[in-house]
Amino acid sequence: MEKIKSLLDNFNIAEILPKLDALMGHIQPVLRFAILIGPVCLLVLGILYMLLPTREANHFFGYRCYFGMGSQEAWKAAQRIAGIVWTALGLVLLVVMLLISTRFSSGELEGSVGVALRCALWELGLVAASCIGIDITMAVLFDRNGNRRRGK
Repeated sequence: MEKIKSLLDNFNIAEILPKLDALMGHIQPVLRFAILIGPVCLLVLGILYMLLPTREANHFFGYRCYFGMGSQEAWKAAQRIAGIVWTALGLVLLVVMLLISTRFSSGELEGSVGVALRCALWELGLVAASCIGIDITMAVLFDRNGNRRRGK
């Protein structure tokens, strides 16, 4: 028991913990990365869907929706629409998030984290809204069997 006491007497927890100044210096790049990764992923996926769509419907790569899986024509249309929407959304979000991330300051850590969290939530909401819009567009253009609706 005496050995444990002697070890604990010389124990200083401050030596183990990272220096807060060094840790706070790394928060801004992490926050910038966190809000920019979403738009970059959208942009890359959008370009891939437009330029390199898969030849046939599959369950691994591509934008899958109920009305887009019925035929090759519906599948190609879904990839093209998703590619256009996600490329445009990715470009717009990338510009907006770059502008917002330049306003992060080391003095206002809580404010920067709050802004980054709100940005991430907006990104998720806009991606969900774009998916709903793509699904509605596909439902208007195609029936459940993948046949183009009359006059569309």
